[in-house]
Order: sequence, then structure tokens, then C-alpha cells
Amino acid sequence: MIRVVNKYQIHQELGRGTYSVVYYSTTIPTGTPVALKEMKEFENSNGFPQTTAREIRFLQQLNHPNVIKLLDVVTSEKYIDGTGALFLVFEYMPHDLQSLLYSPVVSTTISFAQIKGYLFQFLVGINYLHKTGIVHRDLKPSNLLINNKGYLKIADFGLARRASKSECNNNVITLNYRPPELILGNGFYGTEIDMWSVGCIIFECLFKRPPFTGSSELEILTMIYGVCGSPDESDARQFRRWEEYRPNKPFPCRLVEFLERWKCSMDQEEMLSKLITVDRKARATAEQVLGMNFFKSEPTPLLPWQMVEYNSTLEVHQVNMSPTTPIKSPPIITFV
Repeated sequence: MIRVVNKYQIHQELGRGTYSVVYYSTTIPTGTPVALKEMKEFENSNGFPQTTAREIRFLQQLNHPNVIKLLDVVTSEKYIDGTGALFLVFEYMPHDLQSLLYSPVVSTTISFAQIKGYLFQFLVGINYLHKTGIVHRDLKPSNLLINNKGYLKIADFGLARRASKSECNNNVITLNYRPPELILGNGFYGTEIDMWSVGCIIFECLFKRPPFTGSSELEILTMIYGVCGSPDESDARQFRRWEEYRPNKPFPCRLVEFLERWKCSMDQEEMLSKLITVDRKARATAEQVLGMNFFKSEPTPLLPWQMVEYNSTLEVHQVNMSPTTPIKSPPIITFV
């Protein structure tokens, strides 16, 4: 039986992406807040896009406090005629990590212990996904949603895939969080690509900017080479675009110098150096990161019920269930 969207009252738009729009809504008649994600486009007349089907399938299988919960899948009344819309119904999360990091109201007052608490939950959620065999492939602060009970939840599984030995699409992950091997054309990967993104997100939480920013793959890769060094040619020569981006001479790794320039503590340096590394096989797993000194040192991560709550106003938050315009950061410091 097809369930229709008229059991929900739509109040306002919260976020808009290429293929979807997210609305703040409430259930009828209880008034429970939910987020409706309207899928705007279809790939064929036989159903909705493959990415949507995959997202629904994964979300129905996953059950973890740090993963967004899919409550329902509903349609508009004309959906059966091929002219309507499909809606995914999610638990309502009034904030996302990107908005909290860059909000003038929040960013200057949020405690380091609370940031560590969010990062701890993030890593716990990633560990669960990776242990389940799922690679997210689009980790970024706007896809980490936060509620007023102090819980962080990983969202937007439209690009997620099962870890596989088969070749996959390398044109995934938002550019500022994309690992170098994907830019170089590698299609054989696993959870290690998520862990590069994790390192970029942790850096951004610490310093309010991603470590690498740019508008093109060449710009990002040049920054990565300048900080992390170029990858070992014995590994990189198998990548499809290696010859296109192969440096004239190997770049040395200057990551430690880079992190010291940002005045990283020893535990921050230990963690980031194991994540933001061009050696994909050496990247730490989520489980390994959870055991590092960063989460044991003072101040210790806050537990969800210890978190400060923030007002659910548009000045403070913007729910992002789908990609939106990224935050523009000033140029990163590079070494010459």
C-alpha cells in the first residue's frame, strides 16, 4: 500500500540540494516534528533514482544512535501516475555541525569538550558503518546532524555503497574532503576514503576551516602534495589519472610542520597524521582513532546529556540533508 504525504503538515523549507528539498514538517494529528526530504527527479518511469533506492535500503537496515533514522517513505497522491513526488521522512534534527561551527552565535561560545563530544559520537557512528561494511562516500560537516538532546547523527546516504573489491565510481565525496587517490582516478577503494574525510572534518572542527580548499581537483591536489607529499609511485601508477597529475619530482611530506604551524597539541598531531596521509593503506580506522589519546586527554568529551542546547532558529542552524553551497574558507597556509 502506498502511503501518501498528507499525513504530514509541511511548514517551511530547511535546505535545498540538486535532487532534493528538505522541509520542516509535523505529523498529523500528533504534531511530532519530522524532516521531509522530497526527491525532485526521477531517472526513469519505473521508479526513483538508484541512489534513492540505495539510500532507503541502507537506512532501513541501519540501527544506531549516531546514524539518522528513516521513519517512513511516502508519496504525493499523483505519484502512482508518474507525476508526483517521493518523500523520505526522517527524525527532525534542528542543527548540523557545519552550521554550529560557523554560526556567529555558537562558534565563539561552544566548548572544546563539546566539540570533542561530537567528534567522539561521529567516530562511533563511522565505526558502526564500517564494521557493517558500508562506505559513506560523502562525509562532511553539513551531513552530520545534531539534535537538542546532544546527539550527533550521520546523514545523507545517497552515495553510500557496500565495501567491495569491484571498481567503483571515483567521482564521489565533496571536493574539500576528497582523498588524493580518488582525484587520481582510483576506483578500487574501501573505508579508507571515509577516513581521509574524517581527518579533514576533525581539522575543521579544531581550526574552523578545512585543511585543503579549492575550486578544482588540481588546486586541491596541489595543496595536498605541498602538505602531505606526493604518493608513492609504486602505488599511484595504477591510478587512471596518475600521469595527468604526476609531479615532476616527488614532494616530501611536511605534515608535521604543517600541524605544528597550526599549534596542534601532541594528541591532535598523533591523530591527524594518521588520517590526513596520502598512504591510503596506513590510514587509521575509526576504531583506532577512538582509542587515541585525543579522546582520553583533558578536557574529556562531553556526553550527550551534558551538551549545551542551542535555539532552533535559522540564524543558528540550517538543516542539510543534501549538498548545499559549501562554506568558503580563506586560502590555506601552504609551504613552498
